[in-house]
Amino acid sequence: MKTHIVRARAATADLPRTEHLAIRIAEVAADPVEVTAEVRARIVNRIVDSALCAPSRFR
Repeated sequence: MKTHIVRARAATADLPRTEHLAIRIAEVAADPVEVTAEVRARIVNRIVDSALCAPSRFR
């Protein structure tokens, strides 16, 4: 498992693109790792849970 150090910085700080949190999250998401059946089931459950909760957020 890769550990990423996350620090708050001033908006005016000159931060390289590779250090942006969004870029690091995208790198993890794009990692070509094998997805087991258990993980696949958790992903599906998470999507279903999010879809069922979404309408209540707009009330």
